Amino acid sequence: MGDKRSQIIKELKDAQKSPVSGEELGLKLGISRTMVWKYIKALKTDGYEIGSFPKRGYVLKSVPQFLYPEEIQMGLKATLVILKPGIPIRHASRLTLVAGLAVANAIRDLGLDARIKWPNDVCINGKKVCGILTEANAEMDRVDYVVLGIGINVNMDLTDIPESLRSGSTTLKVELGRHIKRVSFLQNFLFELEQQYINFKTRPFSHILNDWLALSDTIGRDVKVITPSRIIEGKAVGVTPDGALVIRKADDTREEIIAGRCIYARPK
Repeated sequence: MGDKRSQIIKELKDAQKSPVSGEELGLKLGISRTMVWKYIKALKTDGYEIGSFPKRGYVLKSVPQFLYPEEIQMGLKATLVILKPGIPIRHASRLTLVAGLAVANAIRDLGLDARIKWPNDVCINGKKVCGILTEANAEMDRVDYVVLGIGINVNMDLTDIPESLRSGSTTLKVELGRHIKRVSFLQNFLFELEQQYINFKTRPFSHILNDWLALSDTIGRDVKVITPSRIIEGKAVGVTPDGALVIRKADDTREEIIAGRCIYARPK
């Protein structure tokens, strides 16, 4: 059913607002005109504005900005959707850096100065616009597959954000002052993520790390990192190839922290 739905959407889009008859759609898809009508009715329910003209056919007037698979797939340049990196488990955290870099680049393509806050946030003007969660499934010492959970504040208003988080958060709509076409943005992001993932698989990780550091909002700041067992304070001076934050403490010793909540001591 999903394939037929996608084909109808494609045929209507290709017609460029010229009427397409139900009979023509039925012949191309191998279904009856009644079934075509049922698909059209379902599309209208899902937010597609489709005009019906007697003896002429159907015209697609507008598409919804919901993230329907059919809309994402049409015009999508990326071909990978499944992340099976086959890397040692100790390198799994590198993919958080890869994802952060991809998000930042996609947002910067909109003209915004997106920066990456270690370990898994992306910020604009010091305010959080994205959070990233990485979960890996491993067999023995190798990563089998990785699930990236990426949440980006796109068209929300600040009033949509809980009051307790509002002062430290922002959205793309707020920063740009206009509504974002979510489907197009997601397509661009997925392509950027694919490019960074290919780089991750084919090039030395130092290339990605250098690009990440160039967009880091954390390096050079005085920070406090909270872990389940303790709190580490000092200046963030680097990130290791495994994604650990390097902190230079007050006694001039250095410590590498692989995970934790990072809090800035004061504005940069």
